[in-house]
Amino acid sequence: MKHAFSSRVTAFAAASAIALTSALAIGPSAAAPTVQGPWSLSQDPVNLSVIGADSFAYPLGNGVDRLYAVSSTYLPDPVTAFDCPEAGNCQRVPLQSRFGSSLTMVTLPDGTRRAYFIDLMDGMKTIKTAVVSADGLSHGEAVSTGIAVPQTTLAWGVPDAFVGPDGKVHLFWVEENLGAISTGSSDSPCAPVKPTPGIVTPPVGETLVSATANDASGTTFTRDAGYRMTGGYVDPEVLRADSGDWVMIMSTGPGCSAQRLYTATSKDGTDWILNPTPLTPGNVSSLDATGFATGPNSWRIFYTTSETSVSLGPSDSGYVVQRATLKFNPAKQVIKGAKCKPKKATFGDLTCKKKSKKSKKYVWK
Repeated sequence: MKHAFSSRVTAFAAASAIALTSALAIGPSAAAPTVQGPWSLSQDPVNLSVIGADSFAYPLGNGVDRLYAVSSTYLPDPVTAFDCPEAGNCQRVPLQSRFGSSLTMVTLPDGTRRAYFIDLMDGMKTIKTAVVSADGLSHGEAVSTGIAVPQTTLAWGVPDAFVGPDGKVHLFWVEENLGAISTGSSDSPCAPVKPTPGIVTPPVGETLVSATANDASGTTFTRDAGYRMTGGYVDPEVLRADSGDWVMIMSTGPGCSAQRLYTATSKDGTDWILNPTPLTPGNVSSLDATGFATGPNSWRIFYTTSETSVSLGPSDSGYVVQRATLKFNPAKQVIKGAKCKPKKATFGDLTCKKKSKKSKKYVWK
């Protein structure tokens, strides 16, 4: 996530937007059963040599990936591009256009590549979009998507754009809504950071919201009703958006003592089922995940790690971009509430227990 670090220019550039109450009256999505599946995130043993956060990546081909990230090393440019070979040691590639923060891209059904990013102009934070060149290093005129808030709005932004099964572009982003009601499947598991005098401590009440493009051009959007996720999850990245089969990776917010990555699945892109077991350990912060498919249930993931909570105000020098492999084995999926055997089996944070004291049936709890 783009985090507001204390009075650091770099941190502000990498800062993710943490939101105020939305002016739209929207309600929570329906609660869903918790799915506990064998998700695994294995860090690749490579050094990318990239310091930064707020990444976006896609494969160029021939074993090279294009990575965009926000880094203090290359200020005042808000986004820097790198080409990353399989062995790591990414090399900077000069951009010909200025991309705003929180960059994300999609390829439309007609083959057009379109970028979406946050632009700070005229006192507003606006999600803008522009057509991207074939080489991914420049873009045409940037226009507003119609999604904007005043620059004074905290905890807002971090858009993720993707093409849904309807052929339209969808946008997910983060905002805080104090009226949001958490569902049972998305209560934040994080331990909030302790406030530090003189430093703003980020909230833990962020929500994920969404909008759908009004037409095939993907330029203007209408906000969708409800929340995609509550409980303080941020930095959404939809990895798969197929009919009846959606996958998202995200992290707990910067208000957590250590941010951790999680996955969620959906049948329609509206109601999401959280996998309650984190992908990453709690001894370091893990955030800003992005990635792309490498197989039916396998994804290449780029994300940032930091050994210090962002609320304590470090510069982004401690923010290291990592590469990892995310996998899911659907054959071992366990749904909470389903019958289970044997009695003492465990699965992630679930245990096979008696349905009741008098019952002879066992269920995952």
